[in-house]
Amino acid sequence: MAAGVTFNINPNDSGQIVCNKNTEAPISQYLYIGLETQCTALPNKGFEFTSWVEDSGDNSTKIINVSTVSDSPLNSFLDIFGLKPNDPSATLYVTKTGTFTANFKALLPPIPAAYWIPLYGVIVSSIVGWSIPTIIGAIKSKKQGQSLGRYQNEIESLFDASKSDKNISSRLDDLSTNIKYSHIRGKISNQQYEDLKNETSILYEEILGRKIDSLNKGIVDTDNEKMLHDIKNDITEVYAKGKITETHYNLLNKKISDYEKRNTKLT
Repeated sequence: MAAGVTFNINPNDSGQIVCNKNTEAPISQYLYIGLETQCTALPNKGFEFTSWVEDSGDNSTKIINVSTVSDSPLNSFLDIFGLKPNDPSATLYVTKTGTFTANFKALLPPIPAAYWIPLYGVIVSSIVGWSIPTIIGAIKSKKQGQSLGRYQNEIESLFDASKSDKNISSRLDDLSTNIKYSHIRGKISNQQYEDLKNETSILYEEILGRKIDSLNKGIVDTDNEKMLHDIKNDITEVYAKGKITETHYNLLNKKISDYEKRNTKLT
């Protein structure tokens, strides 16, 4: 499914909008874009993102996202070296048709060049002793938070899609694998990984539980037996690969056991 959208930049030439990480979106042009597409407002040098707003009609707007990164002198300094931290709120998830504007503002002016030489020793010692570890930690934390939010949105969209999409399992397998490798590469923390694993496990349990419920109750035939056999294999496989927790694994096996008991009584 797609939505018709128009992207704007305010002020002009202060930034750009990139969708799906690598495609620059045209500005002030109506276009169709897939639902749940991620579009990020990237500031040009000397600017920073402040907010996303939606045109509500009648010359009114509605704020969607507001920047979580302050316009401190430190950010102006980092911008010189291209080290300004990412702002998770700069990413917009397209969920409907509309006109969306990315707002930017100019950064505070950096320290004039004439002051750099006498301040050089202080700056170097401060950065080496405190700033660099703090900055690196802050940047890593921001990126991990952004990855966490992206995966949580994908899980939520899969929950919605699972009610109608019978082939949702393959999409969930891909997402589970991506989460695993993001953890290995340090893109999400240990706690974030465990939280996401639990959320995907819940979704696996939901999908497989629906498959059990879909079996023809009270009917013993070849089709039912084959479906039940396939479901048991699916449950064993996802558990063996660590994609569902032991709790959800036990719940699914109990559901199968209950189904088999009911059918035994009916036959």
